[in-house]
Amino acid sequence: MDCRASSHLVDSRVRGNDGQTPSTHFLRALLVVLVSVAVLAAVGCAQDRETFDTAEEYVAEGLSAYQRGEPDRALRMYDRALELDPDNPQTLTDRSVIHLQKPETYDDAIMDASRAIELDPNLARAYVNRATALVDMGHSEYARVAVMSRITSRPGTAWTLPPEQRVENAIADATKAIELDPNMPEAYFVRAHAQMDVGRSEQAVEDFSMVLDSEPQLYVKVMAYVHRSQAHRNIGNLAWAIDDATRAMELAPQLSDSFEDEPRLVTWHGFDTDAIEATAYTNRGLAYDQQGRHDISLEEYTQALDRDSDYIEAYVNRSNAYRSVGLFEKALEDADRAIEAGQHLAVAYNARALANLGLGDEVQAIEDATNAIRQDGGYAMAYSNRAYLYTGQGRYDLAIADATRAIDLDPDLAEAYSNRAEAHLKRGDYSSVIADSTAALSLDPTLTGAYMGRSLAYLNEGEYSKARQDADRVLQQTPGQLYAVYVRGAALMELTDGKEGREDLEQVIRISRSSTLVNLAKRALSRAGQ
Repeated sequence: MDCRASSHLVDSRVRGNDGQTPSTHFLRALLVVLVSVAVLAAVGCAQDRETFDTAEEYVAEGLSAYQRGEPDRALRMYDRALELDPDNPQTLTDRSVIHLQKPETYDDAIMDASRAIELDPNLARAYVNRATALVDMGHSEYARVAVMSRITSRPGTAWTLPPEQRVENAIADATKAIELDPNMPEAYFVRAHAQMDVGRSEQAVEDFSMVLDSEPQLYVKVMAYVHRSQAHRNIGNLAWAIDDATRAMELAPQLSDSFEDEPRLVTWHGFDTDAIEATAYTNRGLAYDQQGRHDISLEEYTQALDRDSDYIEAYVNRSNAYRSVGLFEKALEDADRAIEAGQHLAVAYNARALANLGLGDEVQAIEDATNAIRQDGGYAMAYSNRAYLYTGQGRYDLAIADATRAIDLDPDLAEAYSNRAEAHLKRGDYSSVIADSTAALSLDPTLTGAYMGRSLAYLNEGEYSKARQDADRVLQQTPGQLYAVYVRGAALMELTDGKEGREDLEQVIRISRSSTLVNLAKRALSRAGQ
């Protein structure tokens, strides 16, 4: 009844969850740049050699190597500086920035920042560094692969913390940094990302606005617009989301002109101005999608891919947009391209499931939804979509089990309640249909399928006034929907002793190609004549 793409996925380069989390390297590159700006400003001159006499000389060469794009050498220099001066909180803070460049060393970044805080509780940057590692742990593919086999065996590792706990710890650290230095844009930026990860997009908008109010460097300014666009979209401020994405695009040429002067770290992960523009186009496309302007969103996603052909999320998003306008073959091509890339596989398989559903291949659609679940066992939307597919095959127990699993994973997923309601409807459990449809509509009043299912349940339960009200809502959203016309006609016949509703039922009998629906309308007319 309501089979959709996940919006948490699709903007995955931008957000910290429905969707539509930032791409791992993208978020890490930006956050590390943010926390390192002040460090880079302190770079001094030192000879390019391995051995020095003092900790200060090792620190100077470490900073210089870092600026030149030589993280391994920089790390060696910091290690030696700390051998000579192990309790220097600033050196520990600086080394934690180096550790932030790889997910494999996030724990080391946290340990360095934590030790620095023990030595100097007023060192705001150490709190930001620790928050950065905690936030990006939730976005790293590494968390799903190497972590479970090796890193989680380390005592005290932050990888084993519940994701929500990591995010809340990050928010606390960023907040402490802001208390110590209210004019620190990187602290607001990190906290904004953490707020988005726990669904607090309104607070994220406030924090991104604080970044922009602080007169940040151009790169940070552009990225704040890109990410605030995402936060605005999450809370339904679609016009503002489009405006912010557009503003980022307007600044992109200026950024491109000065890009070589930005910290070298920005380019280490491959995120040049083309990639940034691609993200802005994708954000704008997602906002247009939510406005129902799918033709425009298709243009936006294509523009994104013209600038960054490796942007897998844009293929997934365009696949879903093609599906929305009925171009299922093109939707399938884009989903296949995303799957071939081997990234974001759960959402890519989910997109292909929906494309195959549109092409009428329910067996392949179920296989794709199952693959999405294999890739991410916590992907609520994939369970919800598979529930819809199982219902179409008459496998109602499996459908109810999948929809229930989706609800357990995401209690706010309206489609899962609606899909479970449809399975209950097919089994004739009308009280459960009413309960689930009502839950779905409390979360998303636009779900036509939920109104339709509930109207049929009310009709079968003899609650004719409620059945008619729901049928009227369906017809307001989709005029001419024949099941709704049938419910309205049947309900009116019961409410008026056969004086009204006959025209609706005769229309269904005359137009509908569904023998089931035609027989229902005939029976309703027959009862009225008795």
